[in-house]
Amino acid sequence: MIFTLLGLLLFAGLLYVLGSQLYVRSLDTPPYRVADPQPTDYQIRQYAPYLVAQTEVPLSDGDHLNEGFRRLAGYIFGGNAGPDGQPQPIAMTTPVLDQAAPTAGSDTRTVIFSLPPQWRLDSVPTPDDPRVEVVEHPGGRFAVFTYSGARQATTDQAIQTFTTALIRDGHLTPDTAPSAQFDFAYYDPPSTLPALRRNEILFRLPPTP
Repeated sequence: MIFTLLGLLLFAGLLYVLGSQLYVRSLDTPPYRVADPQPTDYQIRQYAPYLVAQTEVPLSDGDHLNEGFRRLAGYIFGGNAGPDGQPQPIAMTTPVLDQAAPTAGSDTRTVIFSLPPQWRLDSVPTPDDPRVEVVEHPGGRFAVFTYSGARQATTDQAIQTFTTALIRDGHLTPDTAPSAQFDFAYYDPPSTLPALRRNEILFRLPPTP
């Protein structure tokens, strides 16, 4: 009887994990084109401009990513005013983007949700929270390194591995690497098992000549 109950609980847990993964993978993501040829250990992607909701969060706020997520979730879940003055829900997307400040050494990061493709800048609901703004992300050309694991436990090692590859391929030098600005993309909720999480590091590249 005990083993049967444990088996049912394990099966239910497995269904929950698989269901969560299927849900996340069904969400809209910013479209991109993969360059050819590709490096063996990361991708070169070209993103078109896309609409985002974003908020700038001081690093002194503790976990800036959670604070930014809370503000943006409030916006899409009804903390807004549509053209008729009424709140409008906006569908969730993925990933959550943790973007570097334009100036190296800044004490803020920008947390970003992409918005579903049906929204336009002239019709998207206005945020109630003045710390949230809706803008067009410029897109661009990025080198992207994908890794799994818990955010706090694996990111430093992933940055080291990615930086080594970027130096190898001439996108960075040993002199410029220490000041390189990286963005981070997180596709899965914290409840996802670390081994199943999809995380990415993005490094902006110059446009193709």
